Amino acid sequence: MPLPNTKVFHPDWSARHYAVAEGQLTAQGTITRPMPAVFNELLGYEVPAAPQVLYDGPLRVQRLPLSSLPTTIADREVIIREYQVTMPLAVNGRNTAAIQANDIVTVTGSDDDPQLVNRPLRVRDVRIGSLVWQRDLLCEDLGPTTR
Repeated sequence: MPLPNTKVFHPDWSARHYAVAEGQLTAQGTITRPMPAVFNELLGYEVPAAPQVLYDGPLRVQRLPLSSLPTTIADREVIIREYQVTMPLAVNGRNTAAIQANDIVTVTGSDDDPQLVNRPLRVRDVRIGSLVWQRDLLCEDLGPTTR
């Protein structure tokens, strides 16, 4: 129990950990949000809209242990692989809390594991907390289906 009028953590505790957390971000990637299709009058049908880019910069991607879960979707067996994607808590002074479920993470560069490059991961959950120095995203990669 802390003494009255004192705090357990220094007020700048999280800020002092930003540099350490950012040093672990060894991949590069983008986070985008799919946008609704728009009707094209000239063509007479809807065309996909360009996704909104929410973030472009360093990331860390780690596959979660025991995360390959077989499940059945529309009569097909699908393996759902879960990943934790870590990014800076703030970018250019803007908090990254705008990231939300169903946004898409795409790794654009990884010197340590080139198999990550161009692998889209769908955000399932944004992990939040009262004492954080990085933004953690729980993502999934839907592997190929089998019969």
